[in-house]
Amino acid sequence: MKPVLTLAPLRALLCGVVLLACGAPLEGEAPLEPEQLGAHRAALCADAKVASLGIANIQSSRGYMGITGDWTVSAPGTAAHFDYYVDGSLRSAGDLAGATGTWSFSSSTLSCGLHTFEARAYPIITDELGNRTLCMENTQTVTRLVSQACPAIAAGLHTVRLKDDGTVAAWGHNAFGSLGDGTNLQRTSPVRAFSPTQIKAIDAGVYHTVLLRMDGTVWTWGYNGMGQLGNGTYTDRPFPTQVPGLTNVIAIAAGAYHTLALKADGTVYAWGDNAGGQLGNNSTTRSNVPVPVPGLTGVNLLVSGYYHVVVRKQDGNFYGWGNNYYGQLGDGTTNNNRLVPTLLSGLSGFTSLAAGGYHTVGLKQGSVWAWGYNSYGQLGTGNTLSRSVPTLLPTLTNVTALSAANEHTLALKSDGTVWGWGFNGYGQLGNGSTLFTQSSPVQASGVTGVIALDAGYYHSVALKSDGSVWAWGSNNEGQLGNGTRVSSALPVRAAFNDVLEVSAGWEHSVALEKDGSLRGWGSNNQGQLGEGTSTAPALIPNVHGMIDIDTGGFHTVALRMDGTVWTWGFNGDGQLGDGTTLSRATPMQVPGLTNVVAISAGTYHTLALKLDGTLWAWGYNGMGQLGDGSTTRRPTPFQVTAVGNTVSAIHAAPFHSVVVKLDGTAWAWGDNGSGQIGDGSTLSRTTPTRVGTLTEASSVSGGNGFTAVLKRDGTVWMSGTNGAGLLGDGSTVYSRPSPGQVPSLSNIAVLAAGNSHMMAMNLDGGVSVWGSNQEGQLGDGTRVNRTTPGLVAAHNGSILLAGGNGFSLGLKADGTVWGWGYNGYGQVGSGTAFYQTTPIQVSIP
Repeated sequence: MKPVLTLAPLRALLCGVVLLACGAPLEGEAPLEPEQLGAHRAALCADAKVASLGIANIQSSRGYMGITGDWTVSAPGTAAHFDYYVDGSLRSAGDLAGATGTWSFSSSTLSCGLHTFEARAYPIITDELGNRTLCMENTQTVTRLVSQACPAIAAGLHTVRLKDDGTVAAWGHNAFGSLGDGTNLQRTSPVRAFSPTQIKAIDAGVYHTVLLRMDGTVWTWGYNGMGQLGNGTYTDRPFPTQVPGLTNVIAIAAGAYHTLALKADGTVYAWGDNAGGQLGNNSTTRSNVPVPVPGLTGVNLLVSGYYHVVVRKQDGNFYGWGNNYYGQLGDGTTNNNRLVPTLLSGLSGFTSLAAGGYHTVGLKQGSVWAWGYNSYGQLGTGNTLSRSVPTLLPTLTNVTALSAANEHTLALKSDGTVWGWGFNGYGQLGNGSTLFTQSSPVQASGVTGVIALDAGYYHSVALKSDGSVWAWGSNNEGQLGNGTRVSSALPVRAAFNDVLEVSAGWEHSVALEKDGSLRGWGSNNQGQLGEGTSTAPALIPNVHGMIDIDTGGFHTVALRMDGTVWTWGFNGDGQLGDGTTLSRATPMQVPGLTNVVAISAGTYHTLALKLDGTLWAWGYNGMGQLGDGSTTRRPTPFQVTAVGNTVSAIHAAPFHSVVVKLDGTAWAWGDNGSGQIGDGSTLSRTTPTRVGTLTEASSVSGGNGFTAVLKRDGTVWMSGTNGAGLLGDGSTVYSRPSPGQVPSLSNIAVLAAGNSHMMAMNLDGGVSVWGSNQEGQLGDGTRVNRTTPGLVAAHNGSILLAGGNGFSLGLKADGTVWGWGYNGYGQVGSGTAFYQTTPIQVSIP
């Protein structure tokens, strides 16, 4: 017979031995000794069961796991006991009173990687005398795999970072969509990639990006001219797409224009460019789908250079294939390509490898060995002689990680310092010099505490233990991420700040902080702040893990890292998407909407873009802005099928909607009284209509009666009303129903429309403004309208802009938030002026 475990001794065991913080004893607890219950206990426990046990929500960020769920016990159960396990180890335990309720678990001490969480529930019974005990034999269990993002950073001509919360940030070159933000616009500061969740690893080619999810699937985006995205096409993609048919992958590698994946069974698959035989399939024909590398099994280490590949098998032998003109395979030969894996007998004992343009480096017991092309000193041997066999770098010890780029190499030492050698024409070695050739290792100045690093094409990037990112070298494409395009031979900090984003509604403002929390200020007359009205930023309760925000007229929308959408505020037209028209101040999830990567809020309607390229809409539809062919409001999300499944960018203007498709065309629908749809008419449209004949569109914005399209060449095109000079061409024409170029703007990277004004930021951080200025929303110190764009020095240093109804917000590279314009509800966030005509800093606690 099993011994009976009574409640009090069990709690003492768990709280005393396992050192857990447990709650107070259940009220009226009076446990029996085993011999007192006898057969009576068995009778009671026979019917007491945990009827249901579920998981409702999982939050995971670096080191932290938070999980909540619900439970029910059947009579005669009166409470439940819970044990919480992580990777098989008991982490917490406790008792919950009642026959039903919610449970929660959290831990802030987890390592990165994949973890197994398990919750076990046991019914607690109470007999007629009030005695209580556990029914241990009637347990119910629920488990989940939960990933913790590991620090990772990768670089090509762009830079990509896997953040602590498991999302991806990217910056730099973006002509082919390699940043994954749905656009082709160069970014000089980090932007969020539209990536899936549960990411395990990332890598970058010259113009494309690859990520590996915890579920073993591979996702790619960016340049696809050689088929390196593996999706069966040669079409570039500005946001992630899953590589079809590829599962159980445990490691990835990106070459210059090809990609590889290592599966759990030890086999390798490759796709993309194959001019040097880097696919290993005995041909030089490129492939736009993964193909197996024949005859190769038992692989446990995979690295790729720009045009060659090296792997290690479980037996310790190394194999290589691809370009070998400079001896980069390390087998003592040169001037030949290897089309199939070849045993590299000269390689042994290496615990890790890194491969660059035409050279390879290996790590063995803290020492570095190098071989291949060496004209710029990238082997670090003190000269520029190429080597076809591994050669020891005698002066470098205690190395823990390596990275190799086109013509330079980086090493991370155990003390957290970074060392580099090779080509240094752009200062990519970080020692303050631009000496063309550096054939011996030099230390990058002032960078310590580094935990991960990568060498880009002509720049270098490092991730420190405090979560900050530092970069040095070429910055022509903004790849250093500090909000400029000025190259630096010394490490500079990328613009990751406490505040990641700001959004301006009609009368309220919201800021997204790096921990996923939100702060709001301004009017709260419809609950859009989720708490009492505040003219200073205050924490919005009951929201966490958010990665994107937008504000409508009187409602707020937030995107959580798990791809769900949360809304609160005014709901008179169903814009909260919960199936009702009841307003509420409490953030709640929009039912049935998952895998969302972007959101946008109009005055009374809401849009969401899903990872599969489909568009979803809900809310007010009186002008046809939902695009379903009707003017009937929709209180729940539905797919806008007429726009297809290739949408890459979205914007909900006050009463019309605008999107960009992958082919570079722009489409709009809804109110068209001023010609804002741009189809040459002033007839409102209830289904998507092409915006003129525009091509090469990258992003869109718009306000009340006008639309702005930003093209890939950095020009801005506008249609609609010209009230207060909104079209920016200096004319007095009432409106324009077809898109026209704003003549004085070029190299624009960011557009932001207010209700009746426009802002545009160029690649060098200069901000131009035009349109209505009656409330000071242009921030130029006046209340005079502008009919042509003009630079405003006060906005210099901005990396993000947001326009509201008569006011504006700006986020600068140093992380500060600024506001200006109409302040009647405190929406500017600081100061007492009714009209704030110059930017004033918002104090974010």
